[in-house]
Amino acid sequence: MKYITLLTFFFASLLYADNEIYIDQVGSTGTYNLTQIGDGNQIGSGDDIAYINGDSNIFNIFQLGNSNTILWDSTGDETLVDIYTEGDYNALDLYFSGDKNDLDIVLVGDSNSLKVEGYIDGNAALISNQDFDLDIYGSSNMLDFSLNDTAFSKIDYTILGGFNSVDSIQEGNPGGVGHTQIVDIAGSNNSIDIHQSGLNSQILELTHIGSDTTFNIIQSDGYYNTADITPPLNPGSSIIYLGGDIQP
Repeated sequence: MKYITLLTFFFASLLYADNEIYIDQVGSTGTYNLTQIGDGNQIGSGDDIAYINGDSNIFNIFQLGNSNTILWDSTGDETLVDIYTEGDYNALDLYFSGDKNDLDIVLVGDSNSLKVEGYIDGNAALISNQDFDLDIYGSSNMLDFSLNDTAFSKIDYTILGGFNSVDSIQEGNPGGVGHTQIVDIAGSNNSIDIHQSGLNSQILELTHIGSDTTFNIIQSDGYYNTADITPPLNPGSSIIYLGGDIQP
């Protein structure tokens, strides 16, 4: 507990000093609350990425302002990362490795970018039983989910806004279950590219409201792949399916 208290005091001393926090945490069962208010907030940088190594940690991150950045590398099991970012021109790069991790993100604003990956510097990492819940409110956002070598991964995300781009890959599952994506989109001129593959069943649930949106969907390699797709409520929408083994 002394170690955690010292870290908390150290973080608090940095919150309003150039809005920069640098973390190098090794250990388990800690709870950390990080708050940044103002523009140019930063947790981790290209030269000093926020590095977390341990199990059963809880991180609650709140950022309010424009041009926020998070560069995060987490290795361990059963870790919860809860992020709320509000503002424009935000950039979040998150890397995860481990089992049964939980990522919850609320991103409010325009021209934001969010990247969630299972590896860093090109080194693949085993990811299993991951649960990502994302809520995006705004326009011109770019979302990139690249989860390779996964035993199971579930992504549940809601997008409210237009001109958003989603590129999502979930592939590989040496375990007994496949991958799941639950997607709800309300807005126009969105572009959605989803690729799921592995040895077992892949599940996609997609609901869309809006116009002039293109979907590219590929599900392959598994048995009993399913796609439950709600037709667009605006006749101006366009949907394109690519790939096989999809059963609407």
